Amino acid sequence: MLMGMRKGNQRQLEALLSYCKELALDIQYYPEHRYFTATALAGATCLCGEDAARELQKKIQCESGRYAALVCYCFDSYSTLVYSV
Repeated sequence: MLMGMRKGNQRQLEALLSYCKELALDIQYYPEHRYFTATALAGATCLCGEDAARELQKKIQCESGRYAALVCYCFDSYSTLVYSV
């Protein structure tokens, strides 16, 4: 178990991480800091541009609502941060 993160919180973070990987996003996972970023790369995962990226973010936000220990923050239309509290 990671220092400072309860096992339940870690499971929640990893469950949402798996969900995001299925969306074919660029994922950067930092387990030691209890967060990951998910980025929709224009032209790769979002062939339709910004609108498609926002739809992916909505999916992440909706799914993150299932996990009480997680916070989802969108920087812009392409970048999403998810962290454990």
